[in-house]
Amino acid sequence: MKLPKLLSDYHIVHSINTAILTVALGNEMNLNNHKTVELCTIALLHKIGFLFIPLKISAKKEKLSNEEFEIIKKYPVLGHQILSTTNFSQSICSAILTHKENLDGSGYPNQLKSENINIEANIIGAASSYSAILLDRIYKGALNSGASLIELIQDADKKFDKRVLKLIIKVLSQCPIDFIVELNDNSIAKIIKINETNINTPYIKYIIKDGKIVFPSSEEQNYIKSIPKTETGIKKILRQDEIEFILKKYELKEM
Repeated sequence: MKLPKLLSDYHIVHSINTAILTVALGNEMNLNNHKTVELCTIALLHKIGFLFIPLKISAKKEKLSNEEFEIIKKYPVLGHQILSTTNFSQSICSAILTHKENLDGSGYPNQLKSENINIEANIIGAASSYSAILLDRIYKGALNSGASLIELIQDADKKFDKRVLKLIIKVLSQCPIDFIVELNDNSIAKIIKINETNINTPYIKYIIKDGKIVFPSSEEQNYIKSIPKTETGIKKILRQDEIEFILKKYELKEM
């Protein structure tokens, strides 16, 4: 099979990162070696359809137009078509086709819902999304692993199987979650840890609330009740320059 071009470094690194996380998830699930290798194979190949997306679109650094994004959304179908001509198993080909489908039917290419999306595709989809958020993105600087995890679980209810997200949290539990966010009510808070029993409600400690410094107390940790649907949900993860501005404004030495 003649390939029209090589994938960009971004797609290669993204696929490798996805594969590493996927193998870790497979081990956590106590999958046998065959199934773990199959998941790793899917992860390494899940973006192969980009080989047939015009480079001027797949490598574009500016925001994609609606028409360009519609072309990008064809890559799972293209990947499935490529692999269907090979000796790869039906389960691998199917996961390549469906890994961008969301539980609520908002995904692509076929707007499938949860009952029609197998767990392998959802594992690859969640791992791929986490890896993409973590990498240096077009619209924002690279986030740390904890921030990427928060961004991923903001879409938990509509995109990913919560069993998969809980596994990702467990696998990445050694990653630091200690970073600063602005809430929808304009409060400033520090994420302390992910709540494994309810992944949409990470534990936080307030730093600034109602325009005033919140001093440490012996009270239990405050937590966000919903992300980002209530007024206490996360608005954004603060950049370093925004943190430094707040430190200066409130004459704080640290957060």
